[in-house]
Amino acid sequence: MTRRLSARPVLLVALVCLALSGLGSTEVRAHAGLHIDIERATRSIELDPENADNYARRAHYQRLGGHLEESMADLERGRALEPGNMAVMLGMGLTLSALGRDAEAEAELNRFISTGGGSVRAYSERGAVRARTGRFENAIDDYTKAIGIQHDVELYLRRGALQEATGELEAAALGYAEGLRTLGGAVTVRLALIRVETDRGAYDSALTYIDEELKRVPVKTNWYLRRAEVLKAAGKTAEAELALNLALAEANEVIGKRATGIHLFSRAKVYAALGRNDLAREDLEDVLLKSPRFAEAREMWEKLEAQGTTQED
Repeated sequence: MTRRLSARPVLLVALVCLALSGLGSTEVRAHAGLHIDIERATRSIELDPENADNYARRAHYQRLGGHLEESMADLERGRALEPGNMAVMLGMGLTLSALGRDAEAEAELNRFISTGGGSVRAYSERGAVRARTGRFENAIDDYTKAIGIQHDVELYLRRGALQEATGELEAAALGYAEGLRTLGGAVTVRLALIRVETDRGAYDSALTYIDEELKRVPVKTNWYLRRAEVLKAAGKTAEAELALNLALAEANEVIGKRATGIHLFSRAKVYAALGRNDLAREDLEDVLLKSPRFAEAREMWEKLEAQGTTQED
């Protein structure tokens, strides 16, 4: 089904598709000893050169290392030895996807799944391919199938982002809530759930999820800040102001004990929310002195510099 997307969902889709580019959706990335794994797989091939599984294994490690053409060469050799080999079939789908050859990748993944290989890896990768090619409903269905096999933070977030992008806010909220339960309260999923509940006007629900975290975390600055954002969206200006003042008090107390860059950055966000851009810039300057590569702090500082001071202390 083709849907017309509003500006924010278009951005969500763009972010999802960017995340889905390159290597696959849930595959473990390259590790320090990868060259050793490749060498071991090579020795296995030398000992048993007619075994298609050995080529599929080395292709897997080659793909993790970004050696995609070498991975394809191994998979083609494995297929020549055993055309119906399932490991080769899945590897073909994954490597073709990493190469951006989406139509071929989907054909291989379809073949693997229809042959009985309905694994998390296959469904999630096919979902990634379908999302990149604009078939969001099909991608959502694949992520749902993958989640049915294994509960995974990334899968919940990707499915939810696509549901938000296609306007399925209630489904996104239900999915995030399920993820929050099954994953033991993953913060990234909680943040996504708060965002979608706010977007669909379920402010009390969003506040409940924030308040749960406020009871749990030792440093509450950012959660008071989020509470203020939800209250402001709900039109509760006075309560939002109170939440911002609580955030500022919390930030000052924490910084009084230890003025780390991340704590100063949190206070800068509170100052900015209160309209005290001059004080926010001062904190951000301190942050950047401590951590010059703190990209979010630099981006915020540049934005405030462009705006100028809106309120003197």
